[in-house]
Amino acid sequence: ATGGVNKIKAEITGPSNDFSKAGLYSVTYTATDANSKTGSKTVSVLIKSPNAKQDDTSTLTIDAKGFTVENADAKDLTETIVKNSAHAGVGAYQKTVDGENNITGYTDITSDVTIKASQLRVIQDAPVGGGIYNLTFTVTKDSKTVSTTVKVVVKGTSTPTPKPTPDGDSLAISASGF
Repeated sequence: ATGGVNKIKAEITGPSNDFSKAGLYSVTYTATDANSKTGSKTVSVLIKSPNAKQDDTSTLTIDAKGFTVENADAKDLTETIVKNSAHAGVGAYQKTVDGENNITGYTDITSDVTIKASQLRVIQDAPVGGGIYNLTFTVTKDSKTVSTTVKVVVKGTSTPTPKPTPDGDSLAISASGF
């Protein structure tokens, strides 16, 4: 080395998704030096809402938000409908690490999320007047468990104006490969 400074041009590319929304994204970093040599690395980036919960080892993350449903539609809610609803924003992720405990990536484990059945039945049986109900989402993987509870508003004839679980104006970011 001659003590000179190498000039490197860095470029970050990712999906056309909106990074202001919670979720799992892949981002590619590309650097080109003065000799036009290029190197790239793709990393997983997990964007979490302020409501996201993690297990005590921060290996599992679950995220969901409160939502509103019409009384007539509440009766037809199933675990599958709720988990796949954009309104509930359900997401669950498992962090992977290397031997030195560096984050190497995240796996989407949303399909493993369960909903507390007794709470779902209460929502399905909501009276005509409606109400505000708790709904708990849980994910378990490799002997680790994490849960989060959100508010579900069932609109009815006398439903108060609620403040459901906030969607979150700010997000936390975790990334692999750094």
